[in-house]
Amino acid sequence: MYGSITHFKSMKEFNLLVYVLHRIWRFLPLLMLTLSLTFIIQLVGSGPIWHETIQPVVDSCQKNWWKNLMFINYLVDSKNIVSLMKFNEKF
Repeated sequence: MYGSITHFKSMKEFNLLVYVLHRIWRFLPLLMLTLSLTFIIQLVGSGPIWHETIQPVVDSCQKNWWKNLMFINYLVDSKNIVSLMKFNEKF
């Protein structure tokens, strides 16, 4: 946020399209990495409750990954978001 404010102060005019495209360009690779890790996480762990804890997260991600890439995940179906922190809701 601070970087955006200083950038806006130095600009003469604000271009919303350039700002939004720049934010997407910065955020999309990290989002793609997070989605990829969600699919891989089920393969790296083990334990008595590992699969029953991780499987709902992976299932939600397999159904809703496209909503995250389009940045509409909170607008369309906010109950089924893809989140690695979702498994903590059980405990």
